[in-house]
Amino acid sequence: MRQKDWDDWQKSEWVQLDQYYSQFMFGAPTRVKDRNNVFHLVWSYSVKDLDGRKKARCTCDGSTRGGKVRVLDYTHANCVDHTASRLFYAISAAENFLIFGGDVSNAFSEAPPPKQGFFIQPDRAFREWWSARGHGPLDYDAVIPVMKAMQGHL
Repeated sequence: MRQKDWDDWQKSEWVQLDQYYSQFMFGAPTRVKDRNNVFHLVWSYSVKDLDGRKKARCTCDGSTRGGKVRVLDYTHANCVDHTASRLFYAISAAENFLIFGGDVSNAFSEAPPPKQGFFIQPDRAFREWWSARGHGPLDYDAVIPVMKAMQGHL
C-alpha cells in the first residue's frame, strides 16, 4: 500500500468486486452465530504480460489455513493437466490444426451456490470498496452472504 502504484492495485481490487456485485454475488450484511461457513478472502495479484494491466483476483480461503477444510459442495470443472495440454498443442501443430480458446470473467459465479449458505468475512479491501460504493460502513462482526459459487470455497 506504500508503493507509488498503489492506486492502480486498489482500482483492480474494486474492478473485481464491482464484477462480483454486478453478478449478484453478495447479499446484505448479516451476523451469524455458527462461523463454520464463514470464509476469509484471499487476494492474488498479477501484471498481465500483454498490456501491463494490474489484475487483482478475489477468492475464498477454504484451505486448512482458515482453521479447517470445509467442503460445502462439489463442482466438476474440466481441467487439462500440463502434459496433456502439451500433447494437444504438439499434435495440433503437427496436423496443422487451428486452435481457438476463450476466457470467461468470473466463471465460478455462473455456477449455482452450495446447497447450504456460506459467508465471507469482509477484509480491508472489501470494507473500503463497500463504503466507497455508498453502502455505508460495515460492522466488524458482520459477514456477507455469498449468493453464487465463488472460487476457493470448495
